[in-house]
Amino acid sequence: RNSRRLTELIRSILDFSKLQSGRLSVHPEPADLGPILTEAGDGLLPWAKTKGINLVVRQPQQPILALADGKRVVQILTNLISNAIKSTPRSGTVLVAASRAANPEPCVIIGVRDTGPGISKEGLNKIFAKFVQLESSEPREGVGLGLSIVRELVSLHGGKTWAESELGKGATFYFTLPLAEDRPEPD
Repeated sequence: RNSRRLTELIRSILDFSKLQSGRLSVHPEPADLGPILTEAGDGLLPWAKTKGINLVVRQPQQPILALADGKRVVQILTNLISNAIKSTPRSGTVLVAASRAANPEPCVIIGVRDTGPGISKEGLNKIFAKFVQLESSEPREGVGLGLSIVRELVSLHGGKTWAESELGKGATFYFTLPLAEDRPEPD
């Protein structure tokens, strides 16, 4: 467990450094989000089970093709799902889902919702900043770079990130990706 934590910490610092220097890139291509959601969820399901948390990955009813670097989107989801698992008490639920959205522009919205303690309005305003960890009754692992990395990776895809929460009612983290079929074909 300590080895896993150290590896995750080192990986976060290296990814952050690469993002800041412009050396980390994404290679978006049309990708079906269903298998990407499954891969991210399957990787964290054993941990959720050991914590007594119900991890639900809701598959889209129809395939959704996004312009995405599959490996990086799995990294984004893994970070968001990990945070949700850390924040959710035993017998709680973490839900992962994706859907098409039309407003303000056609895109895919992916959400990760937890049934944890929620985040204050003040916390929501700073949650994506570098080296920020919100106060918690539980000891926190990491250095506070995960959500900053998520925001940068989503931005490299041309998407947006945000979170919604109410104290005592959990939190939902969202990000968008461009739809693959709405991209004009090159001449």
